[in-house]
Amino acid sequence: KHLGDGSLLEFPSASEALAFAAAVQHRLAGSALSVRIGMAAGEPIREDGDLHGAVVVQASRVAGLAGPGEVLATDSVRQLVVGKEFAFEALGPKTLKGFDEPVVVWRLTG
Repeated sequence: KHLGDGSLLEFPSASEALAFAAAVQHRLAGSALSVRIGMAAGEPIREDGDLHGAVVVQASRVAGLAGPGEVLATDSVRQLVVGKEFAFEALGPKTLKGFDEPVVVWRLTG
């Protein structure tokens, strides 16, 4: 779904989402275009062919924390890929607008 200056994408697995995000950032490295990617894992609300709910808002808030060329993910995403080929740097708990408790955020590094 296109959201003006952003997009909302859904993937069947956290691994596929992270692989896609890493490929996008790799492809854009060194170009004039940079993107910020934020990810969260959960069960969105499906309604009228659209996705809604806390997980969608959380992903958007995490994307807002990302710098140009960064992929940030919540701990729920990282936990789903433990033991796989992805590497992360801990950014620690972050307070996200609309959420009562801080959310642990990680930067994808490889």
